[in-house]
Amino acid sequence: MPKTVDSGKSYEYEQAFCTSPDDVGRFLMYQMGEISCEPGYICAPHRQWCYEITYVIDGEGINSVNGNEAKMSKGDLFLTPYDSVHKIEAVTRLRYMFIGFDIKETDNADCMTLKSFYDSAPLAHIRGGNEIMMLFNRCFEEYYATQSVSMLMKECVIAQLIAKVMRLFLESEKQRKPYDDKSKNSGISIYAVRKYIDSNIDKIGDIKDAAKVLGYSPTYLSHKFKDEMHITLREYIAEKRIEEGMRLVSDLGMTVNEAAASVGFATPQAFCKAFKRVKGYSPKYYCNSKK
Repeated sequence: MPKTVDSGKSYEYEQAFCTSPDDVGRFLMYQMGEISCEPGYICAPHRQWCYEITYVIDGEGINSVNGNEAKMSKGDLFLTPYDSVHKIEAVTRLRYMFIGFDIKETDNADCMTLKSFYDSAPLAHIRGGNEIMMLFNRCFEEYYATQSVSMLMKECVIAQLIAKVMRLFLESEKQRKPYDDKSKNSGISIYAVRKYIDSNIDKIGDIKDAAKVLGYSPTYLSHKFKDEMHITLREYIAEKRIEEGMRLVSDLGMTVNEAAASVGFATPQAFCKAFKRVKGYSPKYYCNSKK
C-alpha cells in the first residue's frame, strides 16, 4: 500500500473499516496500521468505539487514556479500552503499530475470557517484544495480500495477537506481585526459569535482570541452573539471543545489524563474534545458506 501523509503523520500501512467493521469470525475489525509521526504531531483526543492495541516500534511519545499520561518508547505495548478518550503525542519521530477490534458476544469460554480482560484493560503498559511485532505483521499481510481461505487465516492471526497480548499483561501482573518467602521453599523450577528467559530474551540485559524478576540471587540462580542443565545460565542466555537473532533475520527480514540491536548486543561485531562462538559459523554464512 502506498504511503499517505496527513499533516505530520505518514501511514506506512493502513486498513480502516470504522463505519462498517470487517466481520471476521469471532471478531469485528475496525482499523489496523503502522504510522510514522513527526516530532510534535498530536493525534487529537478521540473517543474509542472499539478496543485498541498499540505497539511502539521506535521513538518516543506520550500516550493518554482518559487523561492518564504515560511515556511511549521502543518496545512498549499499550491497551486502550472501549469508550475511553485516547490521545497520542509524538515527542521525537514516533513509529507505532495499532489494531482496533471488538470481540463478539458469544458463549465460547475463551472469547468470554478475552472480552472480560479487554473490558477492564489495565492502564499500565508493558514491554512487548519482537513476537508482538511479528504477529502484527502477520495480520497486516493477511489483509494486504488476500489469498485462499483468507477469512480463516485472518481470524486465526487476530486471535493469536490479542490472546498473546492478554497473556503478556497477565504474566506481567503476576511478576509485579510480591514473591513468597523463599525460606519456606528453597526449591527452584528450572522449567520456569527457562520459560521466562525464552519468552523475554529480547528484554533481558544480563543474569542480574533475570534473577531480580524471578526473585532469586544471581549466584544461587546460576548455581542451580548449571547443576540441572549442565550449561551455565550465561551460556544459555547467549544461545537464546543468537537463536532469536536468527529468527528475526529469517522470519522478519531484519538485517544482521538490526537483529543484533534488537536482541541486546552493543554492536554488530559483538553479535557476530557470539554467533560464531555458539554456532561455529558466521551470520553471513547463515544468511547465504537461506537464499
